[in-house]
Amino acid sequence: MSVGRELFETSDVWTCSVLVYLYGIDSLAKIEDQELTNRRRLTTHSLAVPSEDAKIVQQEYGSGQLALSDAKAFVAAYLQINSTQRRMRERGESQWVSERWVRGEVG
Repeated sequence: MSVGRELFETSDVWTCSVLVYLYGIDSLAKIEDQELTNRRRLTTHSLAVPSEDAKIVQQEYGSGQLALSDAKAFVAAYLQINSTQRRMRERGESQWVSERWVRGEVG
């Protein structure tokens, strides 16, 4: 199924991690930070995945019904996202965009 250039967005890093675990790190297209009050941030993760599938995964994860077959791979997905976010913030940037997504190779 082709998802075109439409992205599924979530502000939940754990849902994002599950989707990266399922679809691979190349599915992560964008990370955006929005400054809130008291030095807090709202981070939005955008993924090049089928939106309807992502909604189902999000519901299953939220209700505690999602089973992971490889916890180590799930943790690796989370760590990759976290590392990308950390490097983005260390550079003083509020947005990271996947070069592969920009080139149209993903999504």
